[in-house]
Amino acid sequence: MAETHRSPHFHDTYRAQRSQLATITNSIPDDICRKIFDLVAACNMEMVPSLLLVSRGAQTWMTPLLYEVVVLRSHVSAQRFLHTIRLKHAAFFLNHVKSLCLTSKIDCGDASRILRACANVVNLAIWFPGSLPISASTTVQPRTLSITIFSPSSIPNLSHEPTFALPLFSRVSHLTITDPFEQCSKIVELSLLPCITHLELNLARGTSCADPILLFISSCNKLKVLVLLVDFVTFMRGPKPLSRHPLCVYYERGLSKVTTWEPFVRGQYNRWEEAENIVQARKAR
Repeated sequence: MAETHRSPHFHDTYRAQRSQLATITNSIPDDICRKIFDLVAACNMEMVPSLLLVSRGAQTWMTPLLYEVVVLRSHVSAQRFLHTIRLKHAAFFLNHVKSLCLTSKIDCGDASRILRACANVVNLAIWFPGSLPISASTTVQPRTLSITIFSPSSIPNLSHEPTFALPLFSRVSHLTITDPFEQCSKIVELSLLPCITHLELNLARGTSCADPILLFISSCNKLKVLVLLVDFVTFMRGPKPLSRHPLCVYYERGLSKVTTWEPFVRGQYNRWEEAENIVQARKAR
């Protein structure tokens, strides 16, 4: 990697600009200054780290925004986040982390500790290939949940039958199962989720799930929309028994999980809302 060379006066200029900006913000009433910062952050979240450098007041206002959405992609990022958790008051992460994503590269023990620290998350993604890092003592109660698989083995220390008695499932209205769904007979069991209204399934190639899906829909009177991710090339060649069902909306699979999840929790793109609008348009015909 080529070395970056800066002007000898770079740091002096940078310090002068910071000092000038701090002077300006100190002359503006706090409530107006905070509105300006909030507006900048809403328009461009990438600006938030820079805003932290302006003043101590800015740090107080902006730091919670940095932790509203936490995406941990590696063991190192999880370790750093746990270090930050130890440095701050426990209430900080309970109050400010609204969306949390834990990928498969994170140690299960680290994931459990992070879930305890961020127990008030509204949007949760746990993309572990095997058992979920949860137990009967896990108190997190998200409204939207994204998991890689759903099977009895994905929930440790429980009976062989899937159970939704855990707090993790008690408030879930929007459930996404990201890996290709092959256990079609298990789909109907998802109707036992007490608050489920939106479901997204990634259908495996060559898997016929029409009958179990129809049984699930008939068993779940709260359901508003069912998003089905398919490979469109394969989909267009084969039978499409669900294509006319008013609650089923097909999407092309292909985007990475984070690419879909993060824009949703940041309010940039809502596939759930888009699919629900399609369903409503069908009903209005």
